[in-house]
Amino acid sequence: MGDSWYARVVEARIGQAWIKPIGVQGRIEIVYSFLVADDGRIYGTKLEKSSGNDALDLTALRAINSANPLAAPPPELRSRSLQFTCQFVYPPDKEPSIAKE
Repeated sequence: MGDSWYARVVEARIGQAWIKPIGVQGRIEIVYSFLVADDGRIYGTKLEKSSGNDALDLTALRAINSANPLAAPPPELRSRSLQFTCQFVYPPDKEPSIAKE
């Protein structure tokens, strides 16, 4: 219900902010995790899986940072830790995916 709706909002916001790499050979995957506060503020961002290229990893981090703050989570999700894992893949099998944990 609310949590899947909110995860889609987070995914869309960060996905729109990601500037996809140009001229990259092969497939890249970058994974970050982060927490979302009751007011929508992103914090505790952590690189979980590097692409092996610091500049590419930074493009994903910039997307997360530029989406900060997000809309506040719905009331039923507040007052608990909201942790998300965000996977950036290029070329895309699909758009960046975000999982709420």
